[in-house]
Amino acid sequence: MTDYKLDITQLSAKKYVSIADLKKYFADNQQAAQDADSTQDKVQTAIADEVKKN
Repeated sequence: MTDYKLDITQLSAKKYVSIADLKKYFADNQQAAQDADSTQDKVQTAIADEVKKN
């Protein structure tokens, strides 16, 4: 099970997020999630290899 965190930011009428900002935010976070999944896969493989050795 994965833990999630939700951050909510309320913007005033004079502050807004552009579509480009949103796209960059989602792209950056998607890459971070993929990196975390890759690391988790490597750890699980390493553990499985150790278990097989014993």
